[in-house]
Amino acid sequence: MANSKATLKFRTTHAVVIGLLVIANGCSLLPDWPGAVRSRSKVDCGTRTASSAIDEGAPHETASEESKSTSQNRLVIQTAPPARRGRSETGTLQHSSEIDSKAKQNHTADDSTLISLALAQTETGQSDDAPELLLTPTTGEEPTVEVILAPNSDPTTPLQLQDVIASVHASYPLLEAALLSRSVAAGELLATRGEFDLKLKGGGTSGPFGFYRTNRFGAGASQPLFSGGEIFGGYKMGRGNFQPWFGERETNDGGEVRGGFAIPWRQNRQIDARRAAISRATYGRNAVEPEIQTQNIAFVWEASYAYWQWVAAGRNYRIAQSLLEIAQQRNQGLKKRVDEGDLAPIELTDNKRLIVSRQATLIDAERKFQQSAIKLSLFLRTVEGRPVVPSEAQLPETFPEVIRIDSEQMASDIERAISNRPELVSLDLLRLQLGVDLAQARNLYLPAVDTVLVASKDIGEAASSTRDKTPFELEASLQISVPLQRRKARGKIQAIEGKLQQLSAKIGFTRDKITTDVQQVYAARLATYNRIVKARESLELARTMEQAERRKFDLGNSNLLLVNLREQATADAAKNVVNALLDYFQAKADYRAAIALEHVPETG
Repeated sequence: MANSKATLKFRTTHAVVIGLLVIANGCSLLPDWPGAVRSRSKVDCGTRTASSAIDEGAPHETASEESKSTSQNRLVIQTAPPARRGRSETGTLQHSSEIDSKAKQNHTADDSTLISLALAQTETGQSDDAPELLLTPTTGEEPTVEVILAPNSDPTTPLQLQDVIASVHASYPLLEAALLSRSVAAGELLATRGEFDLKLKGGGTSGPFGFYRTNRFGAGASQPLFSGGEIFGGYKMGRGNFQPWFGERETNDGGEVRGGFAIPWRQNRQIDARRAAISRATYGRNAVEPEIQTQNIAFVWEASYAYWQWVAAGRNYRIAQSLLEIAQQRNQGLKKRVDEGDLAPIELTDNKRLIVSRQATLIDAERKFQQSAIKLSLFLRTVEGRPVVPSEAQLPETFPEVIRIDSEQMASDIERAISNRPELVSLDLLRLQLGVDLAQARNLYLPAVDTVLVASKDIGEAASSTRDKTPFELEASLQISVPLQRRKARGKIQAIEGKLQQLSAKIGFTRDKITTDVQQVYAARLATYNRIVKARESLELARTMEQAERRKFDLGNSNLLLVNLREQATADAAKNVVNALLDYFQAKADYRAAIALEHVPETG
């Protein structure tokens, strides 16, 4: 009777789990799980090992075709309305009983066929006021947040790292934002060039009342020269009875035409504020490219890490699946031996405990696999930029081949890194900008010596009998200005020279850091390669010990506890191989980032 109650409780728990997972994930979280366990006349523990899902030359062995779940294309997270919050235990138990009754119709009465995931929800730590999140299919009745799961028309194609990198280059929002900085820098450069625009000006003044009634207006243009100074010209007309002291305002009937130029001889001859601003903006526009490259390297590096974490989480998930399937497949044989009196009933109970424990482990592995897939969706996007969550069907069957790096190439790679790394390019451009500031500061140290030449000619009928406005006029002037202490110029020169010295030290340190970065990634790649070799050796030894222990158990010379320990040791060894492979390929991503092998995509 006690066994019947335990069996009913066990079946009810698993049926509740099946129902919850189906509702939560639209059946998308149960791929490749066996739908039924084949009965065996004796205990068969040798058909699979917990490491069969690892990259060891044999692809992952899936269960029978009938047991494969159909993946759904959408996962919808739906927030429950206030009326559904804080459900009572009675409602929960009633819902569980309904699921249990449906599960009984679809499963046999034998406990060995209940291979679903064990899911336990704690009754503590939940606030009655906390909003409840229900994972349900889309009904149209509630607001939903939809995440696309199928990245393309063929979701079964294995996802490769280059696919993720291509997606980053095509539609990663932060890279698009970085590329737009080109437009920002070009706009800033265009704005500084506006200081050399041709400037037109004009105006007029009228005095219709009073003793002196006058009307005058004028227009002119000036063009700053990039070589220093400016040229100017204009036209003015003055009519009326002018005050004697403003006689220069009066012109002949046709007006006055004038033109001239100003030339600096010392200060502002080689450089001035306008030309310095253009030079700084030009270097600033050039500095955008290494900044974009820096961000591109970082984005590809992050995407590579996310991809390999997803692959490793998928491999660990399949290892957990394999470990669970071993215990499930063994259950039939154990039950028959217990019925025949060849084995103590406690051994069957212990195997059931193993099943539940491994189901819990599988839940955790599945959670990590899902989280890594969601994290990867930040970098894997559609052409329109929508995140794409990769499915389990897109998981590669194996890790790529590992290759031992040649340490003799380190010196050449260090030179490549120093040549390619955008940090040094940015620092060089900053040095050039400071050089412009230093040149401008030294320009302020010079005296201002300017020559101005102006020519003018009135046209038309003379305004007075003396005809004093008619002759051609030429005026030349020399203007000199210099601050005696020159503290502004000397202070600027001192500050900029200090900045240049700081920058030189920073450039030297950056070179040293690039060298150490390359040395570190070489050490990491060599260490992870050797670790993979040893981890695989450990895995083979663990497999040998597992198979030997299983044969002893079949002959009655061992017990289930020792078999479980050997199986767990094999699974741990397989996970160590996965972790070593993960570290290796992440170190490879570090290597590509250290050498700066990623190039900014061309834009149209």
